[in-house]
Amino acid sequence: MSSRIMYGVVSLSLVLASAAFAQQPPQGGPPGGRPDFAQMQKDFLDRMKDSLGATDEDWKALEPRIQQVQQLQREASARGMMFGPPRGGPGGAPNSPDGQSPAAQPPQSVVQVAAAALQESLGKSDASPDEIKARLTALRDARTKAKAALAQAQDDLRGLLTARQEAFLVTLGILE
Repeated sequence: MSSRIMYGVVSLSLVLASAAFAQQPPQGGPPGGRPDFAQMQKDFLDRMKDSLGATDEDWKALEPRIQQVQQLQREASARGMMFGPPRGGPGGAPNSPDGQSPAAQPPQSVVQVAAAALQESLGKSDASPDEIKARLTALRDARTKAKAALAQAQDDLRGLLTARQEAFLVTLGILE
């Protein structure tokens, strides 16, 4: 199974889990029944540590590299922009759907910014072909750079792993 499919499956699982949490808030959970994504991420990493059979010492080296790869995977993806710019247009909305201010949300990656700019041009009926072509080129260049950074981070992580650990991370879509 390709890592893109696995990444999609993991993303869908997180969406479904958040929907389940929203319907039935856990006891002692965050107010409003919203899922605690930081806790979900911690639990996921704890299970990953166990599945990898990593010692505490090994995990100190592996965890930041795994998180870096995951962050670069998110940054390299512009899929969130396929259905238009963020609410409120290019500047964003005063508050996001989850009630957080834009400052509390993670910044967009260069790829996501380039994708939003292209989407904005596509939404204008008077956008020139040169404008669209320039923004398409900018998006492609940003993706190329992001993929190179991701490949380097994956190689760095791979250098710390046993064959079994590497295979496990491939099945999760963290490594190619």
